[in-house]
Amino acid sequence: HDTRLRHNRDKRRVVHSGDDTEAVWHRRTLVDPARWLTSLVDTLLQLAWCVPGAWFVAAIDAALHRPLDGSREPMLSAAEYERFRLLLPRRFRPLLALVDPRAESPLESLLRVALVLAGLGPVTSQFWPTPAHRVDLLIGRLVIEADGQEWHDPVADALRDAVLRGLGYRVLRFDYERIVFHIDEVVAEIRAELAEMGVVFPS
Repeated sequence: HDTRLRHNRDKRRVVHSGDDTEAVWHRRTLVDPARWLTSLVDTLLQLAWCVPGAWFVAAIDAALHRPLDGSREPMLSAAEYERFRLLLPRRFRPLLALVDPRAESPLESLLRVALVLAGLGPVTSQFWPTPAHRVDLLIGRLVIEADGQEWHDPVADALRDAVLRGLGYRVLRFDYERIVFHIDEVVAEIRAELAEMGVVFPS
C-alpha cells in the first residue's frame, strides 16, 4: 500500500517504505482496508514508539475517557484496554500508572503528568469545589487550569476564579503554548506558588 504515502516535507513526492528517513514507518494491520483504518489498539501500540511518554499517556486518557454527561462510551472498551495492556512492550508499561481517564483534554493530561513526574502531588483531576464549579486539577488548595482557547471565555473565567478565591483557593491558568512548549517553566511556577502557600516538595 506504500504507493499512497507522501514524503513528510513534500506531499507531492510519493515514497515507499524506508525512502523518507525522517519518518517512522509502521507495519499496518488494517481493520478496514477500503478506508485505511487501523484498530485503536494497534494505533496506540504504534504510537508508543513515536511520541514522548506524556503524549502517549494523553492519548490513552482520551481513548478511555467517558464524558461526564454519559453521551458516549469510551473509545477503548475494557476488553480492548486489557488486550492493549498485555501487548504493550514492557518498557512502556510504567506509563500506564499515569493514565487518568477523567482528563477532559490532552493539555490537562500533559500538565498532570508533568506535575506527577516532578513529584508535585497528589494531583486530583476534575475536582468539584462547589456543585456548580469543576476545575481541571487540584493540589492542596491550588486550582490549576489547562486552558485551550476554544473552551474558555476570559470574562467567565475571571468571574469563576473570583468565586474560587472567595472559597480559599488559589488559581493558576496555563494556555496551550506554555503547556506544550514551556512545560518546565510551568512546573517551576506551580512549585513556587505551592511553596508560597507553605507546601514544599523535594526539588
